[in-house]
Amino acid sequence: MNLNNARKHFPLIIEQAHRNFDNIITEHPGMIEVVENAAVELVDIKMARVSKLIILRKIIDKFNDIIYSYTACSKGCSSCCYMATLTFSIEVEEIGIRVGKKPKPFKGIFKNIDDATLTKVQDEIQGIPCTFLKDNQCSIYDIRPLACRLHHNLSEVSFMCDTSLKSEDTCIPKIDFPQFTFAMVVMLSGDGNKMGDIREAFPTSAKSIYQIGDNHVNNKM
Repeated sequence: MNLNNARKHFPLIIEQAHRNFDNIITEHPGMIEVVENAAVELVDIKMARVSKLIILRKIIDKFNDIIYSYTACSKGCSSCCYMATLTFSIEVEEIGIRVGKKPKPFKGIFKNIDDATLTKVQDEIQGIPCTFLKDNQCSIYDIRPLACRLHHNLSEVSFMCDTSLKSEDTCIPKIDFPQFTFAMVVMLSGDGNKMGDIREAFPTSAKSIYQIGDNHVNNKM
């Protein structure tokens, strides 16, 4: 579980998260390992990248259906739509077809940067609504990025998802899937299939993600 600084700031919320986590692994033993192993095994299977994307969605969606009642997530809560959302080119291409708009190319904001710079970039994006947030709901929900599907909050309140809080003051308690994430990146980011924030591919009028990107690209040169 990803607790970090939240443990000392929000003991009650962390206690709730631990209780929910314990209930999940008790009622569904081995489920986390199943999710991780399914993604890892998919890496070596010869299959079109888009087919692997569809399978990854099904794997994590099935997991989400099981843990939904143990999370603070609910319809109408859009806090996660104001967070940095790492996406792959294959995902934004599909979204582009759906909305009838060609995505802009990623500028490599997240490429070859250290953890401190990555955190700074994410903090700058924090609070900017996703371009596809309409009437407080996701307008591309069925093809939303894997990053969105991997987001959940194991506590009983959504307080820690509030993007007005400083990153050092909060941390969303969730189940991490390091092997799933690694396999996902290996399968979907190869052959020039770059990664970037969804607002970079589909700029929002709220704030230019390209300005954020240019600042960091220029700083690396």
